[in-house]
Amino acid sequence: AMVKQHYQNVDFKTTDMAVILQTSVSTLERKCLQYFGQLPKLLLMEFRLEQAKKAVLYTTKSLSHIATNSGFRSASYFSVKFLEKFGMSASQMRMQHHRIAS
Repeated sequence: AMVKQHYQNVDFKTTDMAVILQTSVSTLERKCLQYFGQLPKLLLMEFRLEQAKKAVLYTTKSLSHIATNSGFRSASYFSVKFLEKFGMSASQMRMQHHRIAS
């Protein structure tokens, strides 16, 4: 719920999560690794990318708007991370989805 509430804030980081949860960063990292197998910053990145993917597929918003609205400081960084995660650019994914949906 916390990530969902704050993911759009480009300044939201692991330290902010720890403050909200009233724990240390090291404890938060240890617990995330234990329960989710990932560091909290990677969990946040995954959530941001999944939200961006939904927007790419189901809205007509510009990719730069989607990047910003998904918590990315720059559209170029968003593009790199999106490609790494999904194996295609956001524009390729959008074109492919619309071709299949038509």
